Formats: sequence, C-alpha cells, structure tokens
Amino acid sequence: MTSRMKDLGIVEIVKGFLKSALIFADMVTGYHQGNLKFSKLEELVDATGSSPLFNLKERCHSRFRYHEGEPCNEKEKLFDLTVGSIFHEAMKLKENLYQLEVYGPRYQELEERLGNPLPESEFNRFRKIILRAEQGLKEGMEDLKELFRDVKEQLGELLGEYSKNQVLTRFLLENRALLQKVYGRRGLEKIFASMFKGGIDQAYWAAGNSYLESQYFDMAHPIFKKALRRHPENTMLKFICQFASGASSYYANDYQKALQKFEGLLQFKNHIKGKGKHLKKAEEICRKMRKEYHVEQDWRRAQRADEIANELRKMRTHASHGK
Repeated sequence: MTSRMKDLGIVEIVKGFLKSALIFADMVTGYHQGNLKFSKLEELVDATGSSPLFNLKERCHSRFRYHEGEPCNEKEKLFDLTVGSIFHEAMKLKENLYQLEVYGPRYQELEERLGNPLPESEFNRFRKIILRAEQGLKEGMEDLKELFRDVKEQLGELLGEYSKNQVLTRFLLENRALLQKVYGRRGLEKIFASMFKGGIDQAYWAAGNSYLESQYFDMAHPIFKKALRRHPENTMLKFICQFASGASSYYANDYQKALQKFEGLLQFKNHIKGKGKHLKKAEEICRKMRKEYHVEQDWRRAQRADEIANELRKMRTHASHGK
C-alpha cells in the first residue's frame, strides 16, 4: 500500500465517522421525541454492507487490525475496538426496533380485536417480547451514546498522530462545517492544536502549500486567503494570495485578471526571500500569456505580459542571490 493510499484511507475513516455521528445524533433526537424510525437506523447500518457505519468498521479493521508491515499503536487499536463495538450494538438495536415498529402494532391489533380466539397465555408471551424490545432499545441507545462519546474523543486524540497527512489536513479544512457539527464550534482548532505546534495557522500553511505543489491554485487561494484574514500583516501570505489568485485566474482563462495579479507581485521587491519558485511560475505563465496575446494580435497586452515577466525574472534573480 502506497503512502498516499494510506493517507486517503485515514481520510475515509474520518469521513465515515463524521457521517455516522451525524446520523446517530438524528437518531437520539428521534428517540427522545418518541418517533425513532427503523429506516433511520438502516441509514446508519443496513443489511447490504453499504452504510457508513459498516464501511467505517471495515476500514478500521483493515487499517488498524489486519494491517501488515506497519504496527498499529494503542490509540489506533482502541479506536478500532470502539468502532467495532458501536457496529455490533447498532445491529442489536436493529432487532429491538424492528420488533417494536413492525410486530408491536400487530400484537396490539390482535389483542384489541373482538372475539379473537388466542388464549391469554399467548398474549402474555407477546407482551413480554415487546417489553424486552423496549428495554433493549432503551439500554442500547444509552450504550451507543456512551460509545459515540468515547470514539469521538479517541479520534480527536488519534488525529494528532497524522500531522504529515496532507490529504487529511486539506479534508479537515475543506469540511470545517461538518467538523463543527460533531465537535463543536472550536472543535477544528482543538484538533489542529493536537496535530501541529502552530495549530490551525500551521494547518493553513500545510494545506495551502500542498495545493500549490499539486498546482491546484484555485484550491490554494481560498486557503491562504483565510490564513491572511487571521494575520493581515503577514507579507508572505499577502504575496502567496496574490500569486495563487493570478495562477488560478490564468487556468480559468481570465488573462486580464491574471496579469493584474502578477503585476501586483512587483510590489514585493523588498520581500522576496523564499519566493523564488513562485516568481518562476508566475514568469512562465506571463510568457505563455504573451504568446497567446500575440496569436490574438493584442500587441499592447502582449507587451505588458512580457514586461511583467521580465520584472519577475529580475526579482527571482535577486531572490536566488539572497538580495
């Protein structure tokens, strides 16, 4: 299994837990309101093996229980055990809820029917079955609430082990609203505090740079823009936001905006340390735009693209000499 496949596997586990947790939260609401439906429980764990809880259980077993060549730590083993317990408790809950929702009304209908020949002993047996199902539902819901609380805390701690997983960091930032529904308003900040010494600020840098390395400029720009809102005085963030916006505009065929953004990079002449590769990319894009403008016979913009490229090259040369 490649490193990227492992990283993606962790993301799928996190995604599966979040989906399962939200469905269970709806179940708890329905239970307390007296209208918990079997269909809602089927949404969490069904008989076809396609439900989020079933998939979560299988992914956890594959990654943390049967994984070869790379031993799992105690946090991973405990998380796997807790997820497995949730799955089996949910399966038991299904039986009790099915009894109450499907057979319960039929027993009651028979008992209330006039002239029914069934003896009282059989009705007593039916009553006991329904009472056991009601008690099982009550106990099962309480057990699941405790298990989901446990596994939520375990996952929060476990994520601290995966600070090098760039795909995970990107997923968490992209799905902030989903995280907040499960972990609360400050949940994401707490998770990133366990993953990075620099907390969420470092997470923004890690995710943004990961997008830049993959040339997903349209994804990098909003990430760095959010980081800039937190630190509006940071020159490096201002530069990268300008660069990412320009590159994103170019690949969206908005050459006019791209030129404008790359021209804006020239204001950072006195702050070019560590920006060489971005200056090089911006220069390359400006050269490409110059060619495109030549084809369109837009000589004025072609000349401007060339001028900006030349200025960016000078900046890059100075940056490479540490000036």
